[in-house]
Amino acid sequence: MAGALRAGVIDGAFLLSNLSMDLFDKGIDINTILVGHRHGSGITIKKNSDIKTPEDLKGKKIAIPSEISTHTALLESYLKTEGLSLKDVQTKVIAPSNTTKALQRGIIDAFIVAEPFCAKAEAEGDGTTLVLSKDILENHICCIVVVRKEALQANPEGIQEWVDSMIASGKFIEQDKINNGAINVAHMATRYMNHSGDIIVNALTNPINRIIYDDLHPRHSDYQAILDISVKAGLMQDIDLYAFINDSFYKNSSAIIAS
Repeated sequence: MAGALRAGVIDGAFLLSNLSMDLFDKGIDINTILVGHRHGSGITIKKNSDIKTPEDLKGKKIAIPSEISTHTALLESYLKTEGLSLKDVQTKVIAPSNTTKALQRGIIDAFIVAEPFCAKAEAEGDGTTLVLSKDILENHICCIVVVRKEALQANPEGIQEWVDSMIASGKFIEQDKINNGAINVAHMATRYMNHSGDIIVNALTNPINRIIYDDLHPRHSDYQAILDISVKAGLMQDIDLYAFINDSFYKNSSAIIAS
């Protein structure tokens, strides 16, 4: 997706927050206009593992989705709570869909990726969740919506309609979690995702704020939190967030005004 965005093959994408920032820093003319979701990841370890604390991860092989990813930044933040850093573990880039098998086969000791792979490992008996990302950094952003500036300028009405629909969808998900235990969302998601409804429900509701969709405001402070961790960990350079974030579509959304 990053390559397609760079080449102009696509106009927009849901991408990892700091990967998007890094693309912007490297000259891709994009803006972030919305948060995709908050929370929604975790560090999963093999079932019956002796890993109990951040210190126990020292020297361990941990799968990440990308070197520059929200998950790598969250891992750094978790390790820092006991005086460690990314230099004290062995990170391995593995596609999220392969992490549960890698854990099962002993290729890795743990992984940190987005849901529903933590929930999948739990359901299939291969792993257990050491810590949810919400408990590493409260209210953190993860995937964000980025759009090429030329597309924003060429079709602002269409972009606004899209943003309105995403905000409304986020509210629908949260209401379905509360009113129906996320059954309706899970039913729809199984059409597009290779996961059972039970796994999706668990990823959405256990606990209820395991992943949240009703606050998609692209706030400077939330981006800054991930950026600061990433820069200090040496994952990327500092960027001008004021030039990167365009919150006008969020602020002008009929879905927000109506509420």
